[in-house]
Amino acid sequence: MKRITGLLCAMSLAGVTHAEGLPWGKSMAAGHDLPLPFGLGVDFFDMDQDYRLQSLQFDLPGVPAIPPDLVSVKNEIEHRDLKFDAWLLPFLNVFALYGQVDARTDVDLTGVPAAALGLPPLGVVPVRYDGNVYGAGLTLVYGSDRWFTSLTGTWTRSKLDGDFDSTVRSQSWQPRLGLIRGAWSAWIGGQYISVEENHTGVIQLIPALPPIPFSVRLQEDDAWNEIVGVRYEVNEHLDFTAEFGGGSRHTTLVNGTWRFGSSD
Repeated sequence: MKRITGLLCAMSLAGVTHAEGLPWGKSMAAGHDLPLPFGLGVDFFDMDQDYRLQSLQFDLPGVPAIPPDLVSVKNEIEHRDLKFDAWLLPFLNVFALYGQVDARTDVDLTGVPAAALGLPPLGVVPVRYDGNVYGAGLTLVYGSDRWFTSLTGTWTRSKLDGDFDSTVRSQSWQPRLGLIRGAWSAWIGGQYISVEENHTGVIQLIPALPPIPFSVRLQEDDAWNEIVGVRYEVNEHLDFTAEFGGGSRHTTLVNGTWRFGSSD
């Protein structure tokens, strides 16, 4: 984590040195207060959701491919990152993030008719992994001193260690509509998250047989869910955000951000 902190602090110093005067186009927001141009924040994000099995392959002679609709998959993620952002324009914020992820994906094979395949009953294959995650994104904002609408897009990739050779890529979009009342902001919106998760390795699927190679490809079961959120601005330098998602996917996001730079 020290490496992450140093990296993002260096990015923030570089931004202050080479991008004085941000955001550009301040005349477009004449009469409105603008946030300080740079931010360094910490994100704490938890998520649990169902996955859809795209493919599952075992190197087991005589055993056909398992139909995806017979397998249920659940995923739990704990994500922590540091994020550096900058307002390039009054309506455009861009950011980069680097952090750590811990996750567990359970591939439940108990619904597979193992007897018909000449196999003993199958159980749950737990896939655990952790590693570093990095990404970038942007936020578009429009509104007034009393209300706002925004759209945030984020793209991430992960470098993982765990039980298997694992890769995870994701992209997300969050449209929001909110009200501003003094230091408080509150909003409702939606959350689109597209995930591509791949695992390959060797597993002890059947106790009486030696470990066998396997490969599994997973994707989110339902891309959209609803969100609600609230933000409190302590002062022009410090703010805190909490956002919660429900429906088919449950998410919790807590963020604290320190803003800096010149507002002139």
